[in-house]
Amino acid sequence: MAPRGSILLVDDEEKILKTLSRALREDGHEVVITASSRDAQLLLERRGFDLLVVDNRMPERSGLEIIRDLAAATPEGERPQVVMMTAHASVESAIKLRQPASRPGEPRQSGKAEPASRRKVWFEADKAEDTPVYDRATLMPGDMIAGPAVIEQLDSTTLLFPGDRANVDPYLNLIVEIFA
Repeated sequence: MAPRGSILLVDDEEKILKTLSRALREDGHEVVITASSRDAQLLLERRGFDLLVVDNRMPERSGLEIIRDLAAATPEGERPQVVMMTAHASVESAIKLRQPASRPGEPRQSGKAEPASRRKVWFEADKAEDTPVYDRATLMPGDMIAGPAVIEQLDSTTLLFPGDRANVDPYLNLIVEIFA
């Protein structure tokens, strides 16, 4: 039987590498393992993978650095899906991991949310407005979005009417102010 997909598994803890790689192989995947973030970088440069599973905290380079380098060097359609693991999570680290890079290796500044697209939205019966559409997953603490706008995420859509405003708080909640 042909492998179900190729996975690069990167973790500096041998027990985790062995356990995960065994389970993934038993499920029919081709698995390449390395305990070195530098070796992982070389493997990613030499061949494609369907999935990258990477630990964030490693001695040489962090998983986040590997992912950002991969995103900068690989066209979007050729990048593997990514799963990052960590045993050292905090709200602050989750926020940092969600920050999109404006330039390779540099996070964008909060307050500078950019729309992912635009579309016509009917706020009144007689005219449609060209409206920015934001990807909720790219928003950061301190971002402010003024209506009219659409904020989309996997499980919901937030519509801001003209005059409304949404602010992203430190815990990534949307605080919406309704214009009366």
